[in-house]
Amino acid sequence: MTLTANWSRQSGSDRTEEYRTWRTTLGQGCVCDVDQIEYKFRDGVLVPCAIVELCVADQRSDEIPAGVPPNQPPSPNFLKAVEAKACMDRPQGKLLRLVAATLKVPLLLVVYVDGRLPDGLWVFRVDGSKGWRKMSREEYMERLGKL
Repeated sequence: MTLTANWSRQSGSDRTEEYRTWRTTLGQGCVCDVDQIEYKFRDGVLVPCAIVELCVADQRSDEIPAGVPPNQPPSPNFLKAVEAKACMDRPQGKLLRLVAATLKVPLLLVVYVDGRLPDGLWVFRVDGSKGWRKMSREEYMERLGKL
């Protein structure tokens, strides 16, 4: 047997989907996946830097208004729904905020449009953001480097 990364199928499909779908049907407790924990090494010590919740906006009319050119944000309603997921009192948001607080790192919501990652990202910092901020991939990586 060869160990293969969860996302390494040529189709790019998530190979853990079967388990995750099954797990949510059990009715025993709750489950929440944390999309990413950003970390770095400082003086040889592993240091967590941020919790990242990723959301992808499909290029459908309800998420990307018709006729919107590249480099434009997803619809305000889509961004509000993403924000509500982590900022309101929904269990997933509570758990994400708890994990971030326990690690003493920020919780970042990151949205990009499916197939348009080169156009940039929209980032929301949950613990005091002044709203969504459009960032290029380079700006985002620079920001992560400063955490």
